[in-house]
Amino acid sequence: MRFDNVYIDSIGTYLPTSRPLSDVVACGEMSADELRDWGWTGVSVAGDVSPPDMAIAAGRDALKSTTVPRDQFSLLIHAASLFQGSVMWPAHHYIQRHTIGDQGTAFEVRQVCSGGLAALQLAGSMVSACDNPSAVLVTGADNHFWYDRFEWVRHHRGLSRNMPLPGDAAHAIVVTNTGGFAKVTSVATASVPEFEEAFRKPGRPFPVPLSAPTPTEIREITAAVEEHPQWLRALSFRTARTALAAVEEALELAGLTPGDIKYFLPGFGGDNSIADLIIRRYPMPLHEGVQQFGRSVGHLSVNDHAVGLLHLTERNIISSGDNVLLGAHGLAASLNYVVVTIV
Repeated sequence: MRFDNVYIDSIGTYLPTSRPLSDVVACGEMSADELRDWGWTGVSVAGDVSPPDMAIAAGRDALKSTTVPRDQFSLLIHAASLFQGSVMWPAHHYIQRHTIGDQGTAFEVRQVCSGGLAALQLAGSMVSACDNPSAVLVTGADNHFWYDRFEWVRHHRGLSRNMPLPGDAAHAIVVTNTGGFAKVTSVATASVPEFEEAFRKPGRPFPVPLSAPTPTEIREITAAVEEHPQWLRALSFRTARTALAAVEEALELAGLTPGDIKYFLPGFGGDNSIADLIIRRYPMPLHEGVQQFGRSVGHLSVNDHAVGLLHLTERNIISSGDNVLLGAHGLAASLNYVVVTIV
């Protein structure tokens, strides 16, 4: 999808204080060997702050710096991977109530870690279809408070799987058709739907407990997948091919080549094999400062792209005319790539 009149006017974030992993080692929650092998230096921890409240803080931050009048907002789109609150509670309307108010409505997007970019695509489609000035507030938030994030990484690395260290964060983006500091030039999305089977127990997916999965239940899911390594390997290759095709599509729609991309922001995934493959096929530079920052906060779920782009803009690392490729993949099943051009 190519856009001609979609812009990012402002970005807001809620990023809790990062906990140094040296302190985690001192507390006995991970070993010195793990600190060395995992490659992370810190992790953003929000404690018991709810994801919707984190999103509200980020939303207010974005609205504070936007040039868009409040009466032009017609929609809020909230993206999340994990629990947002009690079952059946419309957290997205709670966020709407405390940001843009009763103007328009609110949607929630569930694309796991690629949900933030998926929400950006939906927002772009909405404002580009409007003849009048229009804006959408995109938010995203996740808090990993409900499980042991260090044990989560430890368990998957024991199965020879790359698993990034989850960090807590929220973001908000004002998307408009009237101008902004960055133009959303193109969006490419794809999926490998068979990968959903790798994240549930074998058999019928319903009914399920109305609570967070326990470590034992998570191990049962991963153990079932490990019994079929050839199937998993084949799906992984298919995901890689799908990612390459999506990147090619995003660049082609934008009328760009890899050499035209100032920086590629694939997200804070640590040992990101998909990103490595993309860079080998389509050489595009990463920004070491962004990568180093990511290693200090963890993989921020639906928020990596916004936090990374804000890191570049606040430090004047990118300027007018620069093209940035944003990327995200959700549990290898959904992939999103977006080209933005700094105005």
